[in-house]
Amino acid sequence: MNCLLLNCRGANKPNFRRSFRYNLKKWKTDILALFETHAGGDRAGRICQGLGFAKLFRVDAIGQSGGLWLLRREEIGEVSVVSSAEQYIHVEIEKDGETMNLIVVYAAPTVSRRSGLWEQGTAEGCYTKCGGTAHSGR
Repeated sequence: MNCLLLNCRGANKPNFRRSFRYNLKKWKTDILALFETHAGGDRAGRICQGLGFAKLFRVDAIGQSGGLWLLRREEIGEVSVVSSAEQYIHVEIEKDGETMNLIVVYAAPTVSRRSGLWEQGTAEGCYTKCGGTAHSGR
């Protein structure tokens, strides 16, 4: 399974879809996580459809800030969203009797925006479910 994670700094940019489709042809990608999309609502839906993935889950941007998209191909298996918030998406992927947890996290560059991120993930069970130990890294 190939995953591509990218801080796209705005999916509303005119060249985003064209240049991104080129990269997707170059690298076989099963799961695509985009951070800082700066897009939400109907506009985000249209952009996601144009990228050619069968399934998606979005945490829309608030104004021109944030935005997380997790797009995937159907062949990767059954995907369930365990939890999500402004800065992360946690999914469980099951295929052929095996289960994998995937957590994509965008830790905002400003302390005020990312404060509480690790505590929130711990409360949701993100880290313990993946077999890890939650700590702040400080």
